[in-house]
Amino acid sequence: MPRRHREEEGAYHDRPILGKSWKNKIWFINGDLVRVKHIHRSANMVYWWNINKDMKGSMLYSEFKKKRKKAYS
Repeated sequence: MPRRHREEEGAYHDRPILGKSWKNKIWFINGDLVRVKHIHRSANMVYWWNINKDMKGSMLYSEFKKKRKKAYS
């Protein structure tokens, strides 16, 4: 079966989002809103972007799980 081009399939952004929801990746850490970029479980590290201060950060994943608060309910 030949492949179709994206123009024939429709707009790329019209497709439903698959996988984890983006809401699960936004948290409060110490009163700042952060977006999780990557979780490296074997190294026990989480890398995040602080939205309030516009800077990158990282911390231990075990500490992140203890200190995080839900940004959306």
